[in-house]
Amino acid sequence: AVHTPFPLLSFSSLARAMAASPPSSAVTSARVQPGDDEIIYLGFNQDHGCFACGTDVGFRVYNSDPFQLTFARDFGGGIAVAQMLFRCNIQALVGGGPSPQFPPNKVMIWDDHQARMIGELAFRSRVRGLQLRRDRIAVALEHKAYVYNFADLKLLHSVETISNPRGLLALSPGATSTVLACPGLHRGQVRVELYDLRRTKFVPAHESHLACLAVSDDGSRLATASEKGTLIRVFDTADGRQLHELRRGSDKADIHCLSFNRTGELLAVGSDHGTVHVFSVGSSGGDGGASSSATRERAVSSPGGGGGGDDDDDDDEEEDGASFRRFQRMQQEQDASIDDDEQIDVDKTSIRDKEENFVFPEQGDHGDTKAWEFLAQKWSGE
Repeated sequence: AVHTPFPLLSFSSLARAMAASPPSSAVTSARVQPGDDEIIYLGFNQDHGCFACGTDVGFRVYNSDPFQLTFARDFGGGIAVAQMLFRCNIQALVGGGPSPQFPPNKVMIWDDHQARMIGELAFRSRVRGLQLRRDRIAVALEHKAYVYNFADLKLLHSVETISNPRGLLALSPGATSTVLACPGLHRGQVRVELYDLRRTKFVPAHESHLACLAVSDDGSRLATASEKGTLIRVFDTADGRQLHELRRGSDKADIHCLSFNRTGELLAVGSDHGTVHVFSVGSSGGDGGASSSATRERAVSSPGGGGGGDDDDDDDEEEDGASFRRFQRMQQEQDASIDDDEQIDVDKTSIRDKEENFVFPEQGDHGDTKAWEFLAQKWSGE
């Protein structure tokens, strides 16, 4: 079984594949070189140009288009998470599988150019989720989320969450804004940190527990799915306003991944039903009609961008809209004082928690901190 705590769906790769293949043609895929390695993790980098595959002996990195193996690293132990930083030599690794290479409560920073670990983040509990961008590392535990500065791994912020066994965490990769989305303290609630605006928003997205989260590249939009899996909702992160309610189908489904395209105008949804639905979410309201489906199966969306159904109704999410709107108002009122008063100042906040124990190896001749600064400058200029 593939461990999938993070989105596996690359919208850009999907779009290229569909554009290259007419509706009547069969979809073909490149064949990975045969081997006995068990796949534990799959995850795309921030621009979907390549993806990493964690196995029970190490990890592999593949180019998306054209599909080809870029490099492989065999450690002898399992890698449950292999998060890339765009296309550079830095990987964030978490051990897993039957024989983990690293403790599952640690995030190991691997420099492939130097072929060694240059840093680690240690916690008292298992790492559930991990996201990277050029200047930040975000880590999800069972009941907490942490944000670190990438240049020196200094802890910037930590937040309490409801139980989060899926490791749900979304971090905007674009350079224009820094937005973090994670579960809130209530069932179905999403906490959105707008670091550039020094503002926190609480979005009552669903009545049932969350199953998947995604934010657009620029951080302006948030997509959510619940454990019911029939409805996808899209919100404006700045004010928490619901923009779209999209119906994936009438049967319950486990949503594995949500992925915006680069402009945030299209949203792809993948589930355990073996389908990929692509919705148009370019406008700021309405039903968000389905653009296409990877199985040529029509994806149906339900109208009404101003508040929709409830994920817990018995009739397979033929929800009572008024009931859900009351639920949203109730949670907004409960969190109003926090929403108004809690202003996050990334430049000044430095929270040290009991669970956090950062270890950074001694600097070599080149100085690891300088290497991080050079890396950040290099990527911010591209």
